[in-house]
Amino acid sequence: MTSIQIGLPTLFFQSGELLCGLITGIQKNQVQVAGILGDTHLFPPGRLCLIGNTPLDISNPSQSLQALQKRIIAQEDLMPQLLTILADGLPRTFPQISQHFPAADDALIFALFKTLRDNGAMIALKKGSYRLMNPREQAEVLQRRKAEEERRQYLHKVSTLISNPEMVGSAEPEDIVQLAQELRLLQREQIPADLASLIQKQLPLQPLPANLIKLRMRINDLPADTEPPLAASGLPLHLSHTLEAGRQYQAETPANQDWEVICVDDHQTKDYDDAISIRRLQDGFIIGVHIAHLSRYIHPASELFFAALERVSSIYLPSTTINMLPNALAESEYCLKSGTLRPVLSLYCHINREYEIQSWEFISETIAINANTDYKELESRLAKAPFCHLQAFCNKLRSARSEGNPIYKAPHGYHLQVQDGSVCIKKIDFQSPARLLLEELMILYNIRMAALASASQYPFIYRNINSFEDKMEEDEEGGFRHAVQAFFSTQAAYHPGIGVKAYLHGTSPIRRIVDLINQTQFSALLEGVPAAFSRADLDAMIPAMEKRILLQRETLRRSERHWLLVYLMQKWLNRPLDATFIRRLKKGGFFELLPWQKRIVAVCDDYPAPDDEIKLLIYEVDLAKALCRADVIV
Repeated sequence: MTSIQIGLPTLFFQSGELLCGLITGIQKNQVQVAGILGDTHLFPPGRLCLIGNTPLDISNPSQSLQALQKRIIAQEDLMPQLLTILADGLPRTFPQISQHFPAADDALIFALFKTLRDNGAMIALKKGSYRLMNPREQAEVLQRRKAEEERRQYLHKVSTLISNPEMVGSAEPEDIVQLAQELRLLQREQIPADLASLIQKQLPLQPLPANLIKLRMRINDLPADTEPPLAASGLPLHLSHTLEAGRQYQAETPANQDWEVICVDDHQTKDYDDAISIRRLQDGFIIGVHIAHLSRYIHPASELFFAALERVSSIYLPSTTINMLPNALAESEYCLKSGTLRPVLSLYCHINREYEIQSWEFISETIAINANTDYKELESRLAKAPFCHLQAFCNKLRSARSEGNPIYKAPHGYHLQVQDGSVCIKKIDFQSPARLLLEELMILYNIRMAALASASQYPFIYRNINSFEDKMEEDEEGGFRHAVQAFFSTQAAYHPGIGVKAYLHGTSPIRRIVDLINQTQFSALLEGVPAAFSRADLDAMIPAMEKRILLQRETLRRSERHWLLVYLMQKWLNRPLDATFIRRLKKGGFFELLPWQKRIVAVCDDYPAPDDEIKLLIYEVDLAKALCRADVIV
């Protein structure tokens, strides 16, 4: 490039545009350049792309540059000559290309440079060399430029919506759907960066997390009363009932069903997806475990399946339930409601009078659901036939599983529930006879399904476990959580917790995508048709599933902490609570509240010794900081 001299024309980029300028001064390491519109710039020498050889009059830079510009524009089309020069596909520097124009003046050289830069869809520039792209490369560049232009137009629409909230109602539905998806993605993974930059540029008064929640509410992707942990999670909440399922199922009247089929769950449950039955025979009993056969409704290539795949599972928070499927499907059309005929995938076990399994089989069928009941109602029936035999059978299953590997299960737990803004704590008996009975039947179903699955050539998603040791890990806020030991895999492996060579989940297809996928694969296996998913398909799904499950667990943990603090604020301010001090944290102390075995962070003036049992008098709750302020009474 020619040395820098006052009076020489030059080319430079400004805001992505290639412009002509005139060097009018040199100041240490800065070059003063006059623009064609009378503007003046100070650039480091490296900003100058090209410098001419013939000085121009600097007394009127605009006039000199306008004359040069006309001469540049007057140059004939240089592209045919450039295509000939670059036809061999070899890279060439600009000086090498310029040698093909030996008598060129500044106007021609500038026009040549501009032609090369303006034809980036055909001519590649890399490390200072130009090369003619092949047809495939040219097509890729055009596709990329089209995507960039579509992105630019989309961001312009988003900018308009941010500036004019009243225009949300008239926006294109596909733009609103895309914006909702990207706002949630920003909450979860801090991408896309261009949207984050746009939002903060237009809404600078609040931090990005607050703006994301505000915008999701503005476009109706988030109800205004959504609890803070859920609002900040980036989890999708809404699903349309109109999503195409891909299949139609016409229920058939079951033939001669003269036995009772009941669903058992908590009394507030709406999404029943499993049922049980027992029939007496001369030599024993037939035990039935019946699972809602969703693969009869949902095609694996349908909109509904992919929506469920994004959500992965239903989430049960203290204040709300977010179903994996649209509410109308999960709680009505697909669930095992009392008084309905439903397709099910049933496991039938023929047992003798000693409660030993003699044979078993899976059957796809339609059954009538006789009742939806809760655990208390089932327990009231366990003392009488036939359910006393069902309990004896399940007790024998549990006893066999515990041989050499004792089963530990916490005797009870405490669940937070929110109704009309009021929080209560409900004690759950995890070792009630009814809960243990249902647990064993579901495990039995999963074991038998896994046994057939692992013996076949069909791929499934197994639930494996690294070790059976129950470890705890400390979180960043001083709490403790169970370390993640279980994982998904398409390779079956010994499950030490259950004591079987292969284990999978298949009993909750309304609530968990893994169960729905396994049911879809298993149905194909039973029917002898090709599997819906290959092993590569399932392996590709697993990482995103596990990532979403971890996010859901963290959201649940934050939600429970939030509502525990609300509960304390509503009902336990200035009342002494039995507690144990665990340890100091940077922002306070970590305490366990003994009545409910739940932990909080509390800021106190003085802290007792670790493991001391004390009285904790909470006088203030800070929901924004997820802590409270309290006095310690020893």
